[in-house]
Amino acid sequence: IGAGNGLKLVLNKETTAFWAVTTEDLIGARSAESAEQSTGLVAPRAVTDLRVAAQVSTGLAASTMSVTLAWTAPGADGTNGALNGVYDIRWSSKTPLTSTSAYVAAQYSVQIVTSGVTPGTSVYYTFPDLDTAATWYFALSALDSQTYPQGVRSGMSNPTTAYSYLEAVLTGGQSADVAWADYDNDGDLDFMAANSNPSPNEVLATNQGGGSFVSAALASGDVSTGLAWGDLDNDGDLDVLLANASGASQRVLRNDGGTFVSVTIANTNGFHGRQADLGDYDNDGDLDGVIGNGGTPGDDWLLINNGGVLSTGSLPTGTDVGAVWGDYDNDGDLDLFLTSFTGPERLLVNTGGSFSVTALGEHGTSHAAWADYDADGDLDVFAGGGVVLRNDGGTFTAVILGASGTAGAWGDFDGDGDLDLALAASPVVVMLNNAGTFSKRILPGTSGMTVNSVAWGDADGDGDLDLVLATSGSLDARVLRNDLDPANPAPSAPTPILGNLALEFDQQGATLTVRWDPGSDGAADTDTIGYQLVMATSPMTVSGDGRRITAPNAFAVPWAYGTPFSGSYLRPAFRTWPGTLVPQHGRQLRLAKTGGTLVNGATYYIRLQAVDAGLARSAWSVELSTFVFASVPAGGRSVSAHLSSMTVTYSTMSSATAYFVEAFSDSGYAALVSSAGTSDLTRTSVTVAGLALNTTYYLRMGTLYSQTTAYASAVPTAAVTLATRPAAAAQAFLDVGISSMVVAWASGGNPAGTRYNVLLSTANPFFGTEPDNKSVSTAPSGGLSAVLTGLKENTSYYLYITPVNHAGVSGQDFASGSSSTFLAAPQAVQFDDVSTTSIRVVAARKVDDDPEAKSWPDTPAWFTGVM
Repeated sequence: IGAGNGLKLVLNKETTAFWAVTTEDLIGARSAESAEQSTGLVAPRAVTDLRVAAQVSTGLAASTMSVTLAWTAPGADGTNGALNGVYDIRWSSKTPLTSTSAYVAAQYSVQIVTSGVTPGTSVYYTFPDLDTAATWYFALSALDSQTYPQGVRSGMSNPTTAYSYLEAVLTGGQSADVAWADYDNDGDLDFMAANSNPSPNEVLATNQGGGSFVSAALASGDVSTGLAWGDLDNDGDLDVLLANASGASQRVLRNDGGTFVSVTIANTNGFHGRQADLGDYDNDGDLDGVIGNGGTPGDDWLLINNGGVLSTGSLPTGTDVGAVWGDYDNDGDLDLFLTSFTGPERLLVNTGGSFSVTALGEHGTSHAAWADYDADGDLDVFAGGGVVLRNDGGTFTAVILGASGTAGAWGDFDGDGDLDLALAASPVVVMLNNAGTFSKRILPGTSGMTVNSVAWGDADGDGDLDLVLATSGSLDARVLRNDLDPANPAPSAPTPILGNLALEFDQQGATLTVRWDPGSDGAADTDTIGYQLVMATSPMTVSGDGRRITAPNAFAVPWAYGTPFSGSYLRPAFRTWPGTLVPQHGRQLRLAKTGGTLVNGATYYIRLQAVDAGLARSAWSVELSTFVFASVPAGGRSVSAHLSSMTVTYSTMSSATAYFVEAFSDSGYAALVSSAGTSDLTRTSVTVAGLALNTTYYLRMGTLYSQTTAYASAVPTAAVTLATRPAAAAQAFLDVGISSMVVAWASGGNPAGTRYNVLLSTANPFFGTEPDNKSVSTAPSGGLSAVLTGLKENTSYYLYITPVNHAGVSGQDFASGSSSTFLAAPQAVQFDDVSTTSIRVVAARKVDDDPEAKSWPDTPAWFTGVM
C-alpha cells in the first residue's frame, strides 16, 4: 500500500479486528511492526423488556391517546459501554411486529438519537396522539452510530402492544346487560351480553388471552334484559340466570363443562323481568335468585335453589325494576334492594328468610348496585339515576352524584384503593371516589353511544380494571381498556383460624359459622376488601397462581371468578358474633336445610379468598384441616340450678372428644362468665361454677369433635341460680303493735331485687296450719323489710324468712326470733261499788265489730284507800 493510502476490509458482525503496520523499502527491507490496534464490530445488545409503561387518553370525548414505551438501555458493544447511537422504533396498527420482516415493513418509524446512556438505565419515549380505536404494535432496534442508518444494529427487540381503548366485540347491537365471568375456568375473564333482540339472543364472548375475544350466539329465544353469573348447581362452573322481558318464562343457562343448556324456570311466565341477581339468601350453601318484575305489581321473583333447580318463592308486592342482594345491616343474611318505575325504592330486610319492607324514596328506575364506597363497614347502594344511598349504620342518606346513568358498576378504576362508580350513559362517566367524595370523569370515545349497562373486569390480566359496555342501536359491545402504571397489587390472603369455626343448634336445626379477621391490601382501607368462601367435601387443589380452585368439581358452597360481585361475596357480614367480643367477618350456613347443600355428619374443607376494590383476588387461603361436623346431644339436656353453680345433664354422643358448658350473662352468648368441661366420655353431666347468687345465666352446651365445637342450647336456654338464706338484721322487729309488726332482715349476699316470703307463725317450729299465722311477699321489687297486719293481740309470733330467686324457686328458710303483740286498751270503764274508802273499777273490752258489745270481766279491779 502506498504511503498515505489505506486498506478496506469487509468483516462479519460480532467480531473484533486487530491490526499492525510495518514499512518496507524498495529493496524489501521491513521495519518493526507498529503497536497493535483494534476495532470492535460488536452490536448493541437487543432490548428484551420493551413494554407499554402508560396509556392515557388525551381528550374527554376525543379519540386520541398517548402511549409511553419503556425499556432498559443496552451497551454500545453488547452490554458494555455507553451507547452513543440511535434507537430505531417501528410501529403499526395493522400487523403485530413479531418478525424481522414485519418490523422492516412496519407502517411508521422514528429514530431517537442518544448520547452516553449507561447500560441498564430505563429509557422512555411517548407517542402523544395515537388513535384509541386502533391497537398499536411496537418493536425497536439500536444502532451504535448517531449517523442513521450507519453503525452496527442490534437484533429486534421483543414486540409489545398498546391495545385499543375501544375494542368492538360482536354482540348484535341490542345488548341490555353485561357481566364478566371465567365460564371456561381458564383463568381469564369472559363476558356475556343479554340481548333484548331475540336474534342473536345472548352472546358469549370468550377471552382468547390478553383481552382478545371471540363471540358466539347462544339461543334462548328470549328478550333478555338482565343476567347474573353463579354456580347454581355447585358443579364447579358458572351458570347464568336470565331475566326475560318478553312475557315468556325466566331461564337459566346451565353450564355443563363449557356447553350451555337452556332451562326454563317453572311458574315465571307472563311478566317482564328486568335486573337479575344471585345470592344465598337462606344461608343453606347454594345460590338463590331474584328478578325484578319490570313494573307489574306483585311479581318480583324470589327463586329458591333446591338441589340446583330454581323454584319460585314469595316477596312483598311491588312494581320493581332493579333487584340486588346485599347484607345492609350486617346481621349475616342477605337483604334485598329494589328500584321501581312507579314508586319508591324498597328495602326488603331479611330476618331468617322472611322479609319486611321499608320504603326509601324515589331516585331512579335503573339497575342497582351495592358497595361500601365510604369504607365505613356497611353497604351503600347505587339506587339508579344519579343517586347513591349512603348507609350510616342502617340509616340511608341520598348523595347526589352530578351525573346519571341507567345502570352502574363499582370498582377501583384509578388504583387509589377506593371504589369508583361507572355509569351507563352517553358518554360513559366514571365518578371518581376520593375518600367518599365524587368527581366526574368522561371516558373518551363513548359519546353518541346508547349504553344500557356496564361492568368492570380485568380483561387483559394486567392488574387494572377494564370496562365492558352493553350497547344498543347498531353498535356491538365495547371493551374499554385501562392501563394503570403501576398495576393494582393483589391483597393478601385471609387466614382461617380453627377456633373461629362454631356449629350451633337451635329449634330450626344447625348453623355453621365461619369467622375471620379482616385481610390486608397494603395502604388501601381493609374495609373495601370483600371475601368469598368455598367449601367442599374433599381436599381442594389450587392453580399455580393460587387464585383458582382446580379440583374438585363439586362444592358444598361454590366459588366464582367474575364481576359484578354480589350477595355474600360482595361483603360478608362484619359484626360481633355470638361467643365473641371483637367484630370479625363471617358467614353463617344452615345445615340439613331442605334443598340445601350442607348436611350433618359430613367432613368439610374450607378456604377463603380476599377481593379488593380493584377486584384483584388474593391467593386462596391455606385449607383448614378436616373436621367432622356432627350433631350435639339431641336429648336429655336439662339444667339443675344451685346457689353459685349449675349442672347440665346430657346424653353422650359417638365421635365426641369432649363436652363443656358455658354460662353467659346475655342471650347473644357474647359475655362469657364461666365455663367447665370434661373429656371423660362416660360422664353425662357438667357443672359450671363461679356464678353469682340469684342471677340469670344463658347456658349453651358444646360438644368437641376433633378441634371443632358443635353448640346447642341447654334446656331451658336460661336458668337462675338459687337465692341464699338471708341473715339477721341488727333489729328484727322494728315496730310492734296490737295487730301488726314491722320486721327486717339482712340480704345474706343475695343481689338487690331478690324476693322474700315473710311468715309470722304462732308455733315454733311451724307447720303451716296454725290459724293465726300471717305472711307477705316482697314481690315484685324485693326489699329487706315488710309490714304484716291482722295479727292477734297479746300473742307471741315467730319470724321466718324464705328467699325466692328470679325463676320463683324458694331457698332455705331463716328463723329470725320472736315477739308478741300488745294488749288492746279498754273500751269502757265502769265505777262500781263506791264507798268512803274504796272504788271498784271494771274495764270492758270489745269482742266484735259492734261498738256496743262489751265483755265485762268476772274479776273487778279494786282501788282502796281512796279518800
